[in-house]
Order: sequence, then C-alpha cells, then structure tokens
Amino acid sequence: MIEKMSTKSTMLLMALTAFMWSTSGLFIKMISWNPLFIAGGRSLLTAGVLFIFIKKSGARVKINKASLAIAIPIMINITLFVVANKLTTAANVIVIQYAAPVWIVVLSAIFLHQKFSKVDITVVAVTMCGILLFFLDQLSMEGILGNILALFAGIAMAVMYIINKEVSHDDPDSQASGIMLGQLLTALVGAVALFFVPFHTTGLEISYIVFLGIVQMGIPYVFYTLIQRKLPTLTCSLIAMIEPLFNPVWVVLFYGEKPGRFALVGAAIIIVTIARWCVWQAKNEIPAE
Repeated sequence: MIEKMSTKSTMLLMALTAFMWSTSGLFIKMISWNPLFIAGGRSLLTAGVLFIFIKKSGARVKINKASLAIAIPIMINITLFVVANKLTTAANVIVIQYAAPVWIVVLSAIFLHQKFSKVDITVVAVTMCGILLFFLDQLSMEGILGNILALFAGIAMAVMYIINKEVSHDDPDSQASGIMLGQLLTALVGAVALFFVPFHTTGLEISYIVFLGIVQMGIPYVFYTLIQRKLPTLTCSLIAMIEPLFNPVWVVLFYGEKPGRFALVGAAIIIVTIARWCVWQAKNEIPAE
C-alpha cells in the first residue's frame, strides 16, 4: 500500500508515525503501575502487532544468535526508557535518548575501529555538552538516576542500531524477528516482576496500556518499517524529530510536568546539532550509522 503512495503522502505518514511515538511520555506518566509492568504490558501488545505484520509480509520468525543480538538491547532500551520516565521528566528522557546516533559513533570507533571525520567528533563533543546540561538543573537523586538511565537507554539503542545494520542486509527475517523478540523479552521482565511487586489497576489504566502497546509503539513500528523503504534516511530522520519536540509538550499540557531551564537549553543544543549533522551527512553522501 505504501509503495503506491506519493512521496508527499508518505512524508505525512512519517509525521503521523512520529506523533504517535511522541505520546509515550504522557501515557507512561499517567499509569500508576510499576514501570516494569508498564514496559512489559506495552511490549506484549506490540509483539502481537509485529507478529501479525511478520506473518502477513511472508517473513519467517527466526530465533537465532542474530535475532537475540538485536532483541537484548531492545529489551534494555525499552525497560530503561520506561523506568527513567518515572524518575525524571519526559523531556529529559526523550532528548537524552535521542542522542543515540552519537553513541553509535563512539561505540563504532571503540569496538569496530571505524574512523570518523572532524565533523563527527565535533558533533559528539557538542552533544555531550548538551547532555551535561540536563544534570545542572536542581534535581533530586531520583531525577539524576532517571537521567543516567535515559543515557544508558540511548547507548542500548545505539548498540541495537549497529547490530541491526549488520543483520538487515544478510538476514532480514532475523532482523524482524529480533525486534519482536525484544518486545517479548521486555514482556517477560514485566511478568517476572509480578512475583515481587503488588499490582493494582483500573479500567482506564488498562486502556492507556493498550494505547501504548498498539497505537504508540506497535502500529508506528510497522509504518516505519515500510516508510524507510520509500523515503531517504535523511527525510525519515528529520521528520522523526517531531517525537523529541512534541513528547514533552503533551506532558506539559496534560500532566503539568515542566523541564528545567538548563534541560531546555540542552535539548535545543542536541536537537539542532543532530539535525544539522543529518543534513551534512546527506550532502557529503556519508551514510548515517
């Protein structure tokens, strides 16, 4: 279906996808559950959406070293992201995680011995300065811990991207299966937590978790998988910036949580730097890692 859409329509669908992603912070805040339950419940529903998509697309579900290598960092990323949202502001979490491309550069240089340009190194340095600003607001130890977890969530996402890139060319079935398995592993973590933490809920909270699992994460995963086959990486990356821009807006409007002044400056530095970097990569025909 997306293959038959015009470029303009596909870009609008990408914008819709980013808007759907951006609602995560608000609904995580509005659910009173332990964050492990939130992460697990959301991912269980997302896994169901992805399973249907995989079967409809004619791909096979594969459990092997490649799919597990993708699944584990996805599980770590999702779990830390949700826990961090309960400890610090949604703005802090989404923007700190958004710096994941910088960690791709750092990890690739350390473990894959890749060489990068002066521009890449400058972007890393500037983004790090932006991240440090998040720690200068008057935060509690809980808030600082939330920022740290968001940082590690971004690193886990970077690891996933690196592995995903290697697997996608040689074994797309393992790639798709790995994303689904990551959701199932996250659901397993939530299920195990049920044995240790009391669980109480309301019908409204159930509806929120259904929204998170299907509308906020499941359907957008499917859309993005199809969209990236049609739109250039740069276009997808720039439109996807709707997510870190609007995620804190929904939380401010409907939950009343406001990020600190230093965090706002740090967010502006990170978002502008990553955006300009994406454009520079495209102009110089350097593929984004």
